[in-house]
Amino acid sequence: MKLTKVEAVSSSAVEFPKILKDHYCADKFEVSSIERLNEGGSKAVYKVSLRRKEGENFLYTPGDSISLICSNAEDDVSWLLDHTDLEGSSPDQSLLIEREQTKKSNPGLPLNVCISPRLLMRHFLELHSPASRRTLNLLVNHFKSDTCPTSRVQKALLHQLVGREGAPLYNRWIRDNNLTVMDLIATFDACHPTVTALLDLFPSLRPRPYSLVNECTVCTGDDHQQLVFVYTRVDFCATEDLGTVEGVTFRRYQRPHGTCTGWLEDLRKKLTGSSSKVDLLVRPRENMNKFRHPSVDISSKENAPLILIAAGTGIAPFISFLQYRRRQRQQVRRFPCNTLNLRQSSVIR
Repeated sequence: MKLTKVEAVSSSAVEFPKILKDHYCADKFEVSSIERLNEGGSKAVYKVSLRRKEGENFLYTPGDSISLICSNAEDDVSWLLDHTDLEGSSPDQSLLIEREQTKKSNPGLPLNVCISPRLLMRHFLELHSPASRRTLNLLVNHFKSDTCPTSRVQKALLHQLVGREGAPLYNRWIRDNNLTVMDLIATFDACHPTVTALLDLFPSLRPRPYSLVNECTVCTGDDHQQLVFVYTRVDFCATEDLGTVEGVTFRRYQRPHGTCTGWLEDLRKKLTGSSSKVDLLVRPRENMNKFRHPSVDISSKENAPLILIAAGTGIAPFISFLQYRRRQRQQVRRFPCNTLNLRQSSVIR
C-alpha cells in the first residue's frame, strides 16, 4: 500500500457509517442480549444473540461462521493519538486519503475517502499487531528532535536493533517477548510517527470470525433472522517493565482485554447500562475448511454416531450440529443422539 496524498477537507464530507458498511459489505444487526454462561470461572464466557435489522437473511449450515466488524478500544485510540504527530491537525479533522491501487495494495483500507485520524485508528488499523524489524526501520525516522537526550538515546538503540550486529539484541528483547507495535511506541516514547506513517506501521484491522451456535431457520412475515454465537473474553494482566538496555526501558502497553472481546464487553455494558439499542455490523464468512455436519442423510440410518472433540467455546459449531440432529430426530424419530460428558460444564441452551 502506498499513500500518495493527505489533505485536510471539511468534516461535512465524512459519511462514516456508510463508508464502514459499504467497505466491509456488511449488514446491520441489533444486539438482542449478551448473557454470561458461567460464574466464578477463570474465564468469562458469554452468549450473544443478534437480530437482523435490514437486508436479506443469511443462508448457512451447521459449522458455518460469521465475521464481526469490530473496532479498537477508545482508550487505545486516545493513547495512540497522544503519541502521534498530527502535524497541526485535530484528531477529529477529516483527511482525504488517496493511494495508488496496485496488485500489492492492502484492501483493508477504503480508497479515496474522507476520514479523521481518530476514526482511522479506531476502525481500520490493527493496533496490537506483532512488531518486526520493519517496524523499527519505520520508527527510527520519526523522532521530533535530535537535541533531546532521550531522543538521541532511543534513536541510537533503534539503529542498533535494525543493524546486523543487533540481531541477538532484537531476538532477546523484541521477538522472544512477542512485543507489539504499541509496545514499541510505549518503549520508544520520544518517537511520534505521523498519521501517514501509521498506515505503514499497522496492518488493517481484520473482521473477527465466530462460529454460529443456532441452526439456520426460515423467517416468514415480520420475523427477523436471529444469529447466536458464544465467545470467551480475553483478559490481560498488568505486567512490569521487561528490563533496560542502553538506557532504554522496554515496557508493554497495558490493556485489559483482547481487541474484539474488549469491544464486545463495551457493547455488553452499554446494553445493560441503558435502554438504548446497540447495533453492530456482520457479514457471512466463507467456510474455508468445509467444516460442516456430514451431508449424508443420517435420518436414513438407525445409528449415526458423531465424535465431537473441542475445548472451551470451540464447542460452538457442535451445538448447531446437535440442534440439526435433534430436528431430524423429531422428524423421523429413528436415530439416537447420545452425548458423553467428559467433565462437568455449563449447558448452553
